[in-house]
Amino acid sequence: MTEKKPVLNLLLIDDNPEYAFCDKTMVPSLPSEVMEDNTLKELPWVSRSGQSKTIAIFNRLMGVEQHFRLKWLQFHQDVYEYRNLSFKVRLEHGLKKLSEVGFIPDLIIFDYALTDNRAFHPSMYHNYLNNPRINSYLNPTISLAEFLKSKGETIVLPRNEGYVDHSEKLPSHYVNDDSYGLYCGCLVAEMYKHDLPIAAIPVTRKDVERIANEPDAAFFEYLINNTYHNTFTRRHRSRKDWNNILSDGLPIYRTEIVHHLRNKKISLDFDNLLSLLNGHFLKNSVSPCNYLSLYTIYGKKDIPLAGLFIDENIIITTEVPADLKKIAGTSPVTERDVATWDFVNRIAKTILLHAGKDLDTAIIGKTKSIGDTLWKCYAENFEKRMDLSEYYSREGNLTETEQEAYEELKSFFSIEPGEGIPENAEISILNYAGWKPEVLRLSIFYTIAKAAIRYNRAISIDRNSAAYEELQEQDIYYLLNPLVNTTKENKLLLPMNMETYADIRKVLDVFGRQVVRYLKDTNPTPKANKSFYDFSTWISSGEKHVIRQFFTEDEIFFPYWLKQ
Repeated sequence: MTEKKPVLNLLLIDDNPEYAFCDKTMVPSLPSEVMEDNTLKELPWVSRSGQSKTIAIFNRLMGVEQHFRLKWLQFHQDVYEYRNLSFKVRLEHGLKKLSEVGFIPDLIIFDYALTDNRAFHPSMYHNYLNNPRINSYLNPTISLAEFLKSKGETIVLPRNEGYVDHSEKLPSHYVNDDSYGLYCGCLVAEMYKHDLPIAAIPVTRKDVERIANEPDAAFFEYLINNTYHNTFTRRHRSRKDWNNILSDGLPIYRTEIVHHLRNKKISLDFDNLLSLLNGHFLKNSVSPCNYLSLYTIYGKKDIPLAGLFIDENIIITTEVPADLKKIAGTSPVTERDVATWDFVNRIAKTILLHAGKDLDTAIIGKTKSIGDTLWKCYAENFEKRMDLSEYYSREGNLTETEQEAYEELKSFFSIEPGEGIPENAEISILNYAGWKPEVLRLSIFYTIAKAAIRYNRAISIDRNSAAYEELQEQDIYYLLNPLVNTTKENKLLLPMNMETYADIRKVLDVFGRQVVRYLKDTNPTPKANKSFYDFSTWISSGEKHVIRQFFTEDEIFFPYWLKQ
């Protein structure tokens, strides 16, 4: 579900969406056949034209067209076919294929009535989708049908010859006397709401007295109101416009993101989250990051922040949180920036709460920084460190070529005669023992998970390699201490070059005891013996969840202790 450009998917269910139509030139990335069709003057889209009563609203909606992708289901027959074909693709070809050929909405916008087509007052858009070019571009069912046809299916859609309307016997109503749109909106939302953040928003609302006389509609209102955070509570709308619709829908959608993160239904790209926590969404950022990345069962989804917070004002404010003010410096900060900052920290804390403690969001950056430092040192220097140990173990019995290489290595590591690696050059997880124990724990898990995933991926590529084996104790020791004097007595000698198992065991156990000393008050508490290296004995379910967020796309390569 990865987008070339981050957009929010908006599914419009409305028979007569006059409020949504705008000049065709306002619609971004139109196919050439639609752009060149001179008979088409306008298309439904999320636009700021003709709807902003004040300059402030007009400015706030600047560029709104770029942040949404709209698809349109006009009548209940369209909704029926959309649901039917979506389920068919999902069941027969899987979720990833559905996200590829279908349309997975983020916001569902629906009107109450879908029969606003009285003979004496027909909708001006009644036959709009009869235009095959418009229908192909705006109707999400078309791509589903084309895919299924390529698989040998016989699909006939509304507006095509031979289509049979299975709902044609539904009673006809005058405008606003039916609630088909309400039912359709709820049924489409039910398709996705358990797996994805979804906001379902009515463009109109019936007043309390009227809805009280419609028990079926009242029930559906009750159902969706309790699911989507009292979306029907505000019965204020005198007119349909995108400002009011988005101002109602986007806060609900953001709340749903947090809800699904809390319930582990979706996950985040931590590199993306770290960029946002570092303030890279600000206009003055040297490394701009203008989107939020989510992973769902349908794939990766990039959400444009400018669209996600289009309901927030772009007015400069002086009420700026201290941590954001520190990042922004002297640059102006808008109310939208503050709302974005609050949200990013909220979702970070939501993830960290799974670790069992109310940790500060900086733990994410610290964990990754430590782990990446260890890994970089291991990747760049450990082979040299290994050679240094091997030469040291045979000191006095080296060939001329080996002695020359040995001297080069000692020079590379700045080793003085009779000394080991300078203490200020050593790289070990114990360099960070003064940090919060929670950071130390997660940094250990992160480093070893990263190594195990890379190793497992390499094995999967080389089909002739031996079956994957979990990292052994020595492997873990080296990854956490890629550049360090192993012992005071032997200085440069690594366990791999020690003569006896007892000597090796001593080094591994001493290191384990050192780490455990800094983690003794954490829970679950690791043991200093061999079980220290068996992370399944002391990683909590919450820590597992946090570490998994770093490597969401590599789930098939997870080590055994990280799998759920």
